[in-house]
Amino acid sequence: MENRLCLIIPTKDHPEILGRFLESVRRQTVKPGLLLLVDGGDRTIEHLLGRFPDLSFQYLRVYPPGLCKQRNAGIRAVPPEYNLVGFFDDDYVLFDDAIEKMMGFWSRQNGRVGGASFNTMDSGCMPHDRRLFLRRLFGLSRGRGGDILPSGIGTAQYPCEKTYRSQWLSGGSTVWRRPVLAKFSFDEWFAKHGVLDDLDFCWRANKEYELYVVAQARVFHRQLSKREFAAGKITVVNNFYFVSKHPGFSKPKLIWAYLGKILFQLFSFLKTGRTDPLKRAAGYLAGFRCGMGRKIAKFDQHVS
Repeated sequence: MENRLCLIIPTKDHPEILGRFLESVRRQTVKPGLLLLVDGGDRTIEHLLGRFPDLSFQYLRVYPPGLCKQRNAGIRAVPPEYNLVGFFDDDYVLFDDAIEKMMGFWSRQNGRVGGASFNTMDSGCMPHDRRLFLRRLFGLSRGRGGDILPSGIGTAQYPCEKTYRSQWLSGGSTVWRRPVLAKFSFDEWFAKHGVLDDLDFCWRANKEYELYVVAQARVFHRQLSKREFAAGKITVVNNFYFVSKHPGFSKPKLIWAYLGKILFQLFSFLKTGRTDPLKRAAGYLAGFRCGMGRKIAKFDQHVS
């Protein structure tokens, strides 16, 4: 069967950023068959679609918003003729041949392959760096990207030079075979922000399917500035939830790993003098208080 791609784009009150993303889709050498916009904003963005008459849209309103909630609603709305379903956050920008390269990858795969992600070129998260010894000491790395470690932490996947098999994929720029999405959905416990929802989804999917990062399918991630304290706290809380949900992971190893992360944030502060690393480290510590109790206290705020 010929592969047909539908892209689901959850969005909320980012018309200019979404417009930048859509402009990069317009320039694609191979365009997706359908863009399914799942809008959770206070103001609708339907007016924006008229600027892109050469793209095919389906518009879905989901309010109140939530990233996982919007993704799941998008999955349910995908027309049956599409056998590949992708997800993009609205703050990505695609290289002109990104979808062509991704579709080329899928044309060579069999049913064992369930998901693939684009290669984020500006992530700044190389799997191998000069602090590798310390990362191994704190259980933050095995020396390669795309692992989900015994601590329940996922190692960085991007950027990469060669296509490789990974245990998890970043949720903001992925393509999935349709049957995978029929078996698995995004856990809406992660609610508004969706931090680590991709780790949770991939841990389940990876037990049955192979996952890959496609090196030639390149994108940029133009992330909004983050509220560092909130981002740090949410990340820790959600990591505790992930470890509690799935047997086999270790809470003591998770705590030890985040102590290492706090140490790296302190190194960054001493090196640069910027206060953002201190705010992130404080957020990690605050997350311990919410995540280490018998019942994990959900921290449900936006991080940007």
